[in-house]
Amino acid sequence: MKIEFVNHASVIFYHNNIHLITDPWFNGAVFHNGWDLLAKTKFEYSNFEKISHIWISHEHPDHFTPPN
Repeated sequence: MKIEFVNHASVIFYHNNIHLITDPWFNGAVFHNGWDLLAKTKFEYSNFEKISHIWISHEHPDHFTPPN
């Protein structure tokens, strides 16, 4: 198994053919522009083409961001 940090609460777990990403928030401000990421995400959307599963822990916008 491999674990790769993406940003904020987002990580990718790799195990065999499973590529699970958690709580995707990659860019943009949330909570009525009150929160932003501390660091720019180093990934491009094309880096996520092999993601097979998405796990969202809860519906706060820093964990579930529909535009992302």
